[in-house]
Amino acid sequence: MLLVAQRVVDVPSTLTHERAVEVPEVLTVEAITELPRAQVEQIPVEIPKVVSIQPQERIEEIPTTILQERAFEIPQVQSVDAITQVSAPYAQYVEKVVPRVVTEPKQVIVEVPQAPLVEERPVPVPHIMTVEALREEPEHYIHQAARELPKVNMEYRERVVEMQGAIAGSSGARAAAPAPVLTGGSW
Repeated sequence: MLLVAQRVVDVPSTLTHERAVEVPEVLTVEAITELPRAQVEQIPVEIPKVVSIQPQERIEEIPTTILQERAFEIPQVQSVDAITQVSAPYAQYVEKVVPRVVTEPKQVIVEVPQAPLVEERPVPVPHIMTVEALREEPEHYIHQAARELPKVNMEYRERVVEMQGAIAGSSGARAAAPAPVLTGGSW
C-alpha cells in the first residue's frame, strides 16, 4: 500500500519585468517643397457691342391656377369637468357679556342768573361807493394763411382682360377696360 502526502516547499525564484526605454535615433530625410509658378496667357474674346436697346411690348397669356381656401366647421366633442361650488354655512353661538345700563332720572333744581335782555335795531348809515365801468371794444385783425390743395391728374392705360366662358351671341372676343392711374399731387 502506497501513502501519498502533500507537502508545500517555498522555492525562491527571480521574476523578470521588462520596461520600454526610448532610444533617440537620427534619420536624414530630404524635404521637397513644390511651389506653383503662374504663367499668364491672354486670349482675346470677341464681345458684341450693344449700341441701343429698344423694348417691345408683347402680351403673353399664361394660364395660372388660383387656389381658394374655404373654412368649414367640423363637429368635435370636447369633454370638460363642470365643478359647482355650493356654500355650506354653519351657525356657531358665542356668548358675549354686555353690561345692562339702567337710567334713573333724578330731579335737581339749579338757579341760573338771568342777564338783561338787549334788543338790537338796524340804523341806515349813508356810504358812497366808487365803481369803475370798463367797456371793451373788439379790434379786428385779418391773418391770411396759404393752404395747399392737391392737384389730381387722371391718366388712363388700356388693360386687356380675357373673359373665360361662352356668352350668348359672342365668340369669346377680348374686352378692353381702361384702368385709371392717379399721379401727382401731395397728400
